[in-house]
Amino acid sequence: MRPENEIKGLAIGSDRLAQSITVDVQSTNVTMYILSEDKLDTLRAGYSSLHLTFFSLTAGICVTLWITLRTVVFSNPMTRSTFWAVFWLTLLLMLFFGLGALRDWRRCVRMIKTIKKASLTTSG
Repeated sequence: MRPENEIKGLAIGSDRLAQSITVDVQSTNVTMYILSEDKLDTLRAGYSSLHLTFFSLTAGICVTLWITLRTVVFSNPMTRSTFWAVFWLTLLLMLFFGLGALRDWRRCVRMIKTIKKASLTTSG
């Protein structure tokens, strides 16, 4: 303990307040990132992607159709064919939106790496 960090005798008319207070100064690192508006838009788009929303929606629909096709006995062959067609269409849309969400996420990760390379770090 360094003597310059100790403050003693804060008695203001009371013995209870006459305690020693110790102040420990800790060093901290502050990292500043320089961002432009287009970088912020890219980061926001990568984590709140419309592709990700539609991927989740089509994945749920695809699973529902798959379960229906595996558990329901269709009396009309046309209805069964329609369910299969919608299932395959939904599966293709799910893949399309999933690849779009993956592309958005990768773009966002690249942007974060670029921002971190251009950061300013100060110690205090």
